[in-house]
Amino acid sequence: MTKEPFLMIDMGGTNIRFSTYAGEMSPVITYQTHEYKDLYEVLKAYEEDSGFPLARRIVMGVPGPTMEDKLVFLNNPWSFSKTELIRKLNLTELKVVNDFEPQAMAIPYLEEKDLLKIGEGSIKESYPKAVLGPGTGLGATYLISIGKGWRSIATEGGHVSIPIQTDVEFEIYSYLHKKYGHISAEKVISGKGLSLIYEALSAIYGVFKEELTPEEIMVQAKERKEIPYQSVIHMFDWLGVVAGNMAMILSAFGGTYITGGIIRQPGVLDIFKESHFRERFEEKGRRSAFMKQMPTFIVTTHNRVFVGLQHMMDI
Repeated sequence: MTKEPFLMIDMGGTNIRFSTYAGEMSPVITYQTHEYKDLYEVLKAYEEDSGFPLARRIVMGVPGPTMEDKLVFLNNPWSFSKTELIRKLNLTELKVVNDFEPQAMAIPYLEEKDLLKIGEGSIKESYPKAVLGPGTGLGATYLISIGKGWRSIATEGGHVSIPIQTDVEFEIYSYLHKKYGHISAEKVISGKGLSLIYEALSAIYGVFKEELTPEEIMVQAKERKEIPYQSVIHMFDWLGVVAGNMAMILSAFGGTYITGGIIRQPGVLDIFKESHFRERFEEKGRRSAFMKQMPTFIVTTHNRVFVGLQHMMDI
């Protein structure tokens, strides 16, 4: 029996994207969350723009934990109740998962053209895979091998305490800690985090800090302007440490994969290659040789999250 179509939703802090699966995936339509008052309003917009009636089966990734019925997010202004969503839309099936679970579920189905390998190491089959991604926040999840398939495990790894390993990092941390208290990885490895690093470095070096958005900081970083450029380098260096910590805990010989909206912006990959990401990933003292064996990859293509969402539904 042919299964009913289902709606796939990728909700982040800044954007929300939709595609309907009915034997094949429809074109992805993207909206900005700040332009709509809630999920229901943007669902109506998608129905009108796509020409598809809303499917009664929905799978959606959201930016945070999903255990409770009422979902409230740190980096997204909306909230909603799962039971209310089922009732209002007369759904027959609803799966709500952390937004990085489908990112992870897509990994085994990626092709060589979707990935850029960074550093040494080779994939060992059946070992865990770690997936991290800086965007509006910092997502972190992992995959474990289950029989002939894979299972994604959501984490709140983006909120671990940031590790400090250099004098400049200590100065950045000290400046931010005085203002904000606890400094999580997400606090400095994200779009908002880039702004905070830029603010801290401007204060540390005693230069005039322009009021710049993360996007504007990135533009100036691509032009190799000193403080913006160093801000991005520090963010990617810290990403290397956090990714290495996660990979070490998991023995992620299946690979560590960096995804998310920041890394795929035009020109950003060039700066990433100039950072010390891989050195910081491997830098684990007596276990550095152990870390060197683990491969790391950049996911370079967009919309692969929908591959993961498809594999989370019974099609």
